[in-house]
Amino acid sequence: MYVVERWGRPVSENQERISIVLAHPNSLYRQGITALLNADADFSVVGQAGDGDRCIETAEREQPDVVLIDCGIPGPPLETLIARIAALAPRTRTMVLLARRDDPGLLRRLVRLGVRAFLVPDGDRDELRSTVRMVVNSGDRVVMSIPRDMMRGLGESGRLLSRREVEVLRLVAKGLTNSEVGGTLFIAEGTVKRHLTNIYTKLGVRSRIQAVNKAFLLGVMGDRGGVSSHG
Repeated sequence: MYVVERWGRPVSENQERISIVLAHPNSLYRQGITALLNADADFSVVGQAGDGDRCIETAEREQPDVVLIDCGIPGPPLETLIARIAALAPRTRTMVLLARRDDPGLLRRLVRLGVRAFLVPDGDRDELRSTVRMVVNSGDRVVMSIPRDMMRGLGESGRLLSRREVEVLRLVAKGLTNSEVGGTLFIAEGTVKRHLTNIYTKLGVRSRIQAVNKAFLLGVMGDRGGVSSHG
């Protein structure tokens, strides 16, 4: 399994439990996960749903910290479901349970929609609890608790960023200014800025550091190769 930023602080005595809505088509699975999470003092499952429409209603009513959704949930298309939850419960962070056969392109689209974590159903109970904590505590990070082959697929075919956008972002990761990036690539500084604007939009971020971190996370620039996202 590949886990990005694997950490998670338990809720302190002065904090409320992390509220969770669980959406899965299998009632036995929902009952089992609900019992597992409710047994931990950090968590409270405040609602369950067996289909997408019920999930939307429950998320709007409960305004939970986290919604955990199975990718095979019946009802509206998954991307529509997530967009609706984001609109009706804007403070809620969404986690998605993926099947191993899922297209990496789906993951890229879900990241753009703001999904905060991805898991596979056969992960262990400690991994699930840790990931929920990370989603709540990790700011703008996306948590990937999925097999390495699925991670590699996220960057295939350059479909997320164009070749030029990757070139720009790799130079940004090395700490170059817009002017220096333009000089290196023999393009105008204004063109560099337009590329960065497009990159921010595609990755769903608002800063250079966030763009570099997410691009490496999604595998669209390979490994870090000695570059730093903090320069």
